Amino acid sequence: MNLSHNRRQEECDASFAPFWAQLMLVLYATLGLCVAHAQTFSSGSTGADGALDFSGCTEVIEWDAAGLDLEHDSVFNFTTVNIPSGCTVRLTARKLGQKPIVFLATGDIQIDGTLDLSGAAAQSNALASIPAVPGPGGFAGGTVRDSGGGNVEATNGMGHGGGGGGGSIGGAAGHVTEGSTGAYNGGSGGARYGTPFLLPLLGGSGGGGSAAYRVGGGAGGGAILLASSTAIRVNGSVVADGGPAGLWGYTSNGGGSGGAIRVIAPSFSGSNLYSSISAQGRGGASGGRIRIEALQNSFVGGIYAGVAGEVRATTLAPNTIILGPAVVIPTLRIVSVDGVPVPPNPTGGFTPADVTINTAAPVTIVIEGKDVPVGTVATVAVYNETTGVQTLDSTPLTGTSELSTATATGMIDPGFSLVTVRANFAP
Repeated sequence: MNLSHNRRQEECDASFAPFWAQLMLVLYATLGLCVAHAQTFSSGSTGADGALDFSGCTEVIEWDAAGLDLEHDSVFNFTTVNIPSGCTVRLTARKLGQKPIVFLATGDIQIDGTLDLSGAAAQSNALASIPAVPGPGGFAGGTVRDSGGGNVEATNGMGHGGGGGGGSIGGAAGHVTEGSTGAYNGGSGGARYGTPFLLPLLGGSGGGGSAAYRVGGGAGGGAILLASSTAIRVNGSVVADGGPAGLWGYTSNGGGSGGAIRVIAPSFSGSNLYSSISAQGRGGASGGRIRIEALQNSFVGGIYAGVAGEVRATTLAPNTIILGPAVVIPTLRIVSVDGVPVPPNPTGGFTPADVTINTAAPVTIVIEGKDVPVGTVATVAVYNETTGVQTLDSTPLTGTSELSTATATGMIDPGFSLVTVRANFAP
């Protein structure tokens, strides 16, 4: 029996209190002499990861950064970055995890194609039990599951501004502003969060699921910081939009909120009128945040954060803070199934499956939590290609909040199964 396990490092709400302050003194004196001092800027890149060059790419690829991020902090030290026209590079939490992405470069960052960190659209009907995948730094959408006796339960979207699950239509995710409440007395809209300085760097939140229509919530857009010591040119697009809520995402609520894009360089430009920077919300969700810090800004394309989002362009300051306070990301992962270890980076694909087991007896699924409170009960959802969805509650997590474990036990039907794990808890 083949078992395909798709690991989700699920986000749970975590409180934060970012603080930022700056004292600025402006002094003007007439001395009869004008002296201009050239300002230098360093992105902080060591160049250790070399050049990120997608030359020759003419398709959509999902980048997994294999072998680069040895520290698992999602901070990359490039020399240059090049995404050519016709190439779309997708960054997803499935491949890169839940932390926001940081591209540091000693040289130019050139984006003529598309760099896409958008949240995925929600699934509908039988697939609605599978959370929509966010961009890295964003948060997953809410789900829908059968709770027994013909009842259907919709869960909240994940993240600081996750939308509430609704008996009718799910609430939309918040970010810069609150998300919209779901139509027909549906789920509550998500809360606002974050700062205009994008310190810390936080992506979009997930929308709530819709029980009445069996539709999950859209995932939040990702979060990325692009910093170059020389120049950033965007003649293509950088996108961190939230995902729509399944079939109803464009006309009702339950959508994911826009993510966060921060650009830092001495020169920021783009000569293509059709180029764009986008962090829009979907399905009643808040737009995200876009912040551009440059000495020279000659970008002529469109910058979109939706009606409720925020766009700020400012002059690059000598004391610019590039990497802000670390964000603690609570995560869950499945360690093994029936004693068979799960790969550190499961693909969620079927050829080959991540795990293969052969048994007709109930199996034990081992779960590991990091920065999740001890005592939390996780929910494992198993979607089988022929028999549908079953959910299993785990034992309470034991250990420490830094590292804990739990187990869930149940039957796994023959064929391919997609397995996810998630938990809700109060911070």
